[in-house]
Amino acid sequence: MKIYGLIILALMLAGAGLYHLGRRDALATTNYATAISTVKTLRDKGVIYAQVSHSAADSLCRDYGLPENDIPKCVLGVREASAKP
Repeated sequence: MKIYGLIILALMLAGAGLYHLGRRDALATTNYATAISTVKTLRDKGVIYAQVSHSAADSLCRDYGLPENDIPKCVLGVREASAKP
């Protein structure tokens, strides 16, 4: 009778251990997926911001009526000025 009790106790402890290992792995997988999603979102926002900033500077320089060969210099100047606090 004591042997059956010990076997049941051992199985319960092993089951609890396996449950916690599975839970920890699932949590780690979820955290990893969340981190990857966050990085992708921030990267996409950075690309969109760069495109908008570039297009805004380009259109601003064109509005000044500059010749085509001076527009790249103007865009760089606008970017540098907007980057300063």
